[in-house]
Amino acid sequence: MRPPPRPVRVGSVFTSMYVAGGDENRYVQQVRGRDPARVDLKLALVLRPEVVVEAHPSTLRRVLAAAGVEPFELAEVPDHARPERSLPLRALRLGWTAERVVRRLARWFVEHHVEVVDAHLSVGTALCVLAARLAGGLPVVATTYGPAHFTRPGYAAIGRAVYAGVDTFVSDAAPKLDEVESFMGRALRTAVVPNGLEPPRPSRSAHDVRAELDLPPDALVLGQVARFVPFKGQDRLVDAMPALLARCPSLHLVLAGLVESPDHLEALRARARSLGVAARVRAVPWPGPIGDLWQVVDVHAHPTRFDSSPLAILEAMSLGRPTVATRVGGIAALLDGGACGHLLDAGVDTQGLVDALTPLLVDPDRRRALGARAQARWSARHTPAQLAAGMEAVYAEVAARHQQRRAA
Repeated sequence: MRPPPRPVRVGSVFTSMYVAGGDENRYVQQVRGRDPARVDLKLALVLRPEVVVEAHPSTLRRVLAAAGVEPFELAEVPDHARPERSLPLRALRLGWTAERVVRRLARWFVEHHVEVVDAHLSVGTALCVLAARLAGGLPVVATTYGPAHFTRPGYAAIGRAVYAGVDTFVSDAAPKLDEVESFMGRALRTAVVPNGLEPPRPSRSAHDVRAELDLPPDALVLGQVARFVPFKGQDRLVDAMPALLARCPSLHLVLAGLVESPDHLEALRARARSLGVAARVRAVPWPGPIGDLWQVVDVHAHPTRFDSSPLAILEAMSLGRPTVATRVGGIAALLDGGACGHLLDAGVDTQGLVDALTPLLVDPDRRRALGARAQARWSARHTPAQLAAGMEAVYAEVAARHQQRRAA
């Protein structure tokens, strides 16, 4: 009798672990859905924990610990916490830091008998490609959402050198892998592994959340859950509010998420005041479990200008909330080409957004029907176990190919 196959030993590397990063949250969901019989997953984090991040109720280190993952902490100091401002000194220090990190990661790979290096985002991939080579030529799987960091002036050659050391590129959306292939000018080994997540759970009642947001009990709520950055399209929803209120007088708009751009948040509030809809718009940082907020959202909107495969859309789907979103990145694939959500052109104007939202806002039956279709699609394709199984299949294939090369 042949012994059962042992799990593939995988070393995952992130430069940091923030509260709201999409790739970080994707990894947490993968950890929750993992099959220990298929993968032995270890995690290394380059930058030290930051006090302001770890004080957040939803810190991902705490979530990972609850899932049984204690990361190897390199505890490097973030660049913004360094005192020197001289560009030459910063460049020297970054070079020394990178060399130290690469050597420490290589030792960690060897000590844990890592077979596949699981690199995340641009900086993580650059460090991993060097460390994997130093550790004996380990194969690298790189999760990417496009080559944007390497398309800036002067970075293209660095990006191509980094990507040349990657065995397989993974993303949550095919268009992002197309961007990487276009950047490299050739076909690459790629795999689309769709996102998966558990439905976010509330920690308190909908009544308490409505009271905190000063929402009337009979308010109909249009919501967007997203970081406060200009490309996410919160401004489009604010601009649509005067026309939407004329059609749906009980409407309130709630915009909530991590404040990545305080200027953008203030600009949204100022725009709401100038349009005379400030009393109906809540644009707020959201510090607690996001499941609390979803309880009060009736219709979800995500009119983003740029994205990959937003986790907020999957959260809405898992909870049976209907979504109106723009057709960018992998959003059309998430919403099954519009079968379980309303899709808009990326350049949609205010009137087009109003016309798309109105039928859902005024018709509860339509909301329920679209939300039910969305929830069914989440259940069929986007659970943590399905995400983990997709990644585990990639790791197994890469490990087997690497073993064959070494045996040849």
